[in-house]
Amino acid sequence: MKRLMYVYILSAFLFISVIFAHFVFAQTITTTLPAVTTTSTVSATVTPTSNNNLLNSVIKTVANQQTRMTNIITRANTFISERITSINSMISYINSSKEAQSTQGQADLTDLNNTLNELTALKNQIDAFNNPSDIKNGLLPLVEEIFTTYRVYAIELPKDHMELHMAFLGAVSNNFTAIENNITRDIAYAQSQNKNVTTLNADNTKFNSDLAKYNTDLQNAETALNQITPADYQKGMSAFTAIKSDFQLVNTDAQTVHSDFTQFVSDFKSLFGL
Repeated sequence: MKRLMYVYILSAFLFISVIFAHFVFAQTITTTLPAVTTTSTVSATVTPTSNNNLLNSVIKTVANQQTRMTNIITRANTFISERITSINSMISYINSSKEAQSTQGQADLTDLNNTLNELTALKNQIDAFNNPSDIKNGLLPLVEEIFTTYRVYAIELPKDHMELHMAFLGAVSNNFTAIENNITRDIAYAQSQNKNVTTLNADNTKFNSDLAKYNTDLQNAETALNQITPADYQKGMSAFTAIKSDFQLVNTDAQTVHSDFTQFVSDFKSLFGL
């Protein structure tokens, strides 16, 4: 009987132990289950989307850089093309002018053709650029050369026009010198005809004095113009400020010398009753 009671007691103990163990196990499951669905699990599922967004951003940036590079190259080609067209027009103008075979005309043609070749080489260099990530340090400095090194509109073409005009003024000076020789000849003829040449001599003195001033001012203008080099290109048209004044002075001198000659012709005719 006691054994049977021990068995019952042992069985009850085991039953209670099982129930207790089950209860503890159930509690363990209950307390550990919430930890399974933590924030770290959610973050792990978001990471691929973040990577995709980053990749898409990089792709978009690269595409934008490529587009920007293409647009810059296209605009640079337009700028260069316009300048090449203008230079070719200037070359045609010089070739069709009276000064084409002059020393200055030939020098201008040489300079213009050199610029033409250099601009073409620059265009090829810009077209060959293919690094969108280095636009700032690689492409833009090349494009800036169009405006800083080759000041076609600001300096070169205006200078070439001035040099051609200078060559024309030089030809005018030569004509005035030939006229002066004719004046001397006409005065000698008037003397041979027993004419009073006092007025004619006065006209000739003034003509020679004004012609000398014309040649001096012309030389000064030529010197100032020749001193303009590519290093002055940053100044733009301001580099011509003083030279414009020189040109105006030379043009005024030319008008004065021409007026002197007109006066001599008038006095000569009066002397012979013409």
